[in-house]
Amino acid sequence: MEQVLIWPAQYPMLLKGLIEQNGAYILDAIEAWPNCQQIKDEQGVTTTILPPLFYLAWLRPLEPFEACYFQHIDDYDDKQRQYVNSVTRHIEENGVEQDELIKTLIQRLGQYSNIQMQLQNQSLSFIELLCEKQFEKTLIWLIEVGIQFVPEEVVSLWCNSEEAIHATLLDNLETCVCDRDETAKLATDGLLDGRQTFELLCAMCDQDEVAKQLEQALLFQLTQQQVKQSAILTLVNQGAKGVAKDSKGRSAIMLAIENGFVSAVEPMLTYHNVNELDECGRNFMHYAAASNSTAMIEMIFDHGDDPTLADIYGDTPYRVAMKQQALTSKQTFEQRGIIELSNDAKYQKIKTVHMLYAFAAILLPLQLFLFFTDEVDEKTIATLVTTAASIGIFAIARRKRSNPLYPNNSTPWSLLGVNALAWVSIGIQVLFSVLVLIAVLSLR
Repeated sequence: MEQVLIWPAQYPMLLKGLIEQNGAYILDAIEAWPNCQQIKDEQGVTTTILPPLFYLAWLRPLEPFEACYFQHIDDYDDKQRQYVNSVTRHIEENGVEQDELIKTLIQRLGQYSNIQMQLQNQSLSFIELLCEKQFEKTLIWLIEVGIQFVPEEVVSLWCNSEEAIHATLLDNLETCVCDRDETAKLATDGLLDGRQTFELLCAMCDQDEVAKQLEQALLFQLTQQQVKQSAILTLVNQGAKGVAKDSKGRSAIMLAIENGFVSAVEPMLTYHNVNELDECGRNFMHYAAASNSTAMIEMIFDHGDDPTLADIYGDTPYRVAMKQQALTSKQTFEQRGIIELSNDAKYQKIKTVHMLYAFAAILLPLQLFLFFTDEVDEKTIATLVTTAASIGIFAIARRKRSNPLYPNNSTPWSLLGVNALAWVSIGIQVLFSVLVLIAVLSLR
């Protein structure tokens, strides 16, 4: 839809009166000014006429390549157009500061017309227009004379201006804000969206409410898909402690740890309990493992969190690192002597140990078969070899089981039976070998 801004035929007279301080011209132009309205024709073109105040911010109609929102069309003759162009050209050639000039023209207009009335219920925000043009002096003057801004304008002005306007706005909040509660709400929404409205919010609300909103803003930022550490660090520097929790019981500091924001997490750690857990039983170290950051893991280690604590699913921080393929986290844990096996690896270790036990147990009947069969001549050697093999296999199984990485899972009764059978088999084989040796020696 095309937007057209009409420059009324009375504008050149108004401009001439304001520059020459001719009250008659000013009053004539204001009285003859057409009704401020928007009209949409059948082709969808919207024609707008604004109060005199708005046109002063531009001084002259903008060319098509200069305009963004409106297409500027003047409604005055060539002589008037030449006057407006000559004024603006004179201003540019003499290096007149436009901000100061606009402020002066508005001050003079205010002597003949109500500025506040001209700002109300318009399709374009005059304050945002001045912000766009960076007319700081004009904005400061409007604030100081008590012009009231709607909440959207206050927040927009705050977010798009420098310290001088901030200070002036804070000093004049009582007179320039027309709806304090709504402004506080919009400042809160701005904080949640990552806009720098904290100081404005502090001026609008009590400390407890500000602290609460600050925590919610931090949590909100950390739940977004694209999180910037700079935005998080700003909220932390403003006093956020990371205590707010999401629907899964995860506190903001846990999410910051998971994102690897070391600089933001460090100042928040002093406000948290070392044994803090989420609803799944995960502590800070679980989230540090997910961050895949050595610096984060080391910092949480220094904080004192238990690196071997398992959550309700049986996952320790080391297991989290393996599941998420966080190789840096895994290596950091291993450098500190924390190594665990995956479920498949645990199964293989248990399987290997008990297969060795079973093999050691099976060698007993083999030993007896070799001793009592007529086909084997060297029965003593066969007995001693099978006994030595059983002892060796049993020793390998015991060493594997004593390894620190061997699972501490409860063993089924069937496997306990294999273990017991191996012990019995080894005992019988050793005893049988001793008896055979005694018999051989006695025969000599």
